[in-house]
Amino acid sequence: MGTIAATMKSAEQWAGVVADLAVKRKAAEARGAELRKRKADLSLEAALGSAQARKELEKLNAELTKLTFDCDDLGVAVQQAESEKVKAAKESAVEAERQRRAEMSRFAKIAVKHAADFTRALQQAAKAASAVKASLGEMQGLATADENRALNPLLRPQVFMRGAEHVGLRSCLEFQPYPGPPAQIVALETELGSALEHWLEGGR
Repeated sequence: MGTIAATMKSAEQWAGVVADLAVKRKAAEARGAELRKRKADLSLEAALGSAQARKELEKLNAELTKLTFDCDDLGVAVQQAESEKVKAAKESAVEAERQRRAEMSRFAKIAVKHAADFTRALQQAAKAASAVKASLGEMQGLATADENRALNPLLRPQVFMRGAEHVGLRSCLEFQPYPGPPAQIVALETELGSALEHWLEGGR
């Protein structure tokens, strides 16, 4: 491949080359048709001995010969350019697929990293929930019967589920939405803080 052709990288560039060469070839063919018509008009005069007709006919034949070669060359060039266009399109498709796969791989790695973060966060949440229950259990051991009746509901799974729903976990975990008023879907610390307000203020 020559220096100019080597600079052509994209199928779009080669498509432009094909179109340009096709226009040139069509123009050469049209010129050839004009010359052949003129040659037909002059052939009889030349055969009858007209020196002027013979002279012009010689020029026409020379130009027609050159045009024939030019048309052949342009035809070959069009075929080669078409071939390069197809090749460039395939190379572009291969590169696009390579980039697509690279992006898929990159996002897969990011997803797995976030999944590990998710697992660690859930593990931490589970530990925190156990610590909450343990602290409430300590309170139950110290509470009166009436106080225990207020503490018992705080240990129910629904309390923790509302806390999970509040932070958006229902979008990625399968559990039933809270059927009560949306205003009751609050952070776990908010619900406990409200229920334990008396004790948070020192039990006064």
